[in-house]
Amino acid sequence: MINYGTTKNINTHKADSELKILKEKSSYILLPDDNIKKYWNVLMVFLLAYVALWLPINVCFQKFQTKGEKFTNITIIDYCVDGLFVIDIFLNFISAYDDPITGLPVINMKSIAQNYLTGWFIIDFISVF
Repeated sequence: MINYGTTKNINTHKADSELKILKEKSSYILLPDDNIKKYWNVLMVFLLAYVALWLPINVCFQKFQTKGEKFTNITIIDYCVDGLFVIDIFLNFISAYDDPITGLPVINMKSIAQNYLTGWFIIDFISVF
């Protein structure tokens, strides 16, 4: 019998597993709920919005830069945005993800890399280069 609203249903095994994972976690692995990761994701959303809004305008109305011309401010900003997207690829290789079955963060570097390489990596790589 399940008694809803009581403390009998608290899953202490999951809490213990989370504490064990946090103790085993390397210092350079970013957990999904780390503040750095949250701020980085917000920055990525703004950069994606910038690219989605600016790229069509840039393609339609801006003249192409010929060899020997100086970089404009917009060109420098575009290169910086591209650089941040490259950094995002590297950050994804050290960002833990939540296991869909257990709901616990996966902190194994090989598993993280395999998950990213079989997921979003190809799309990220093609879009940056």
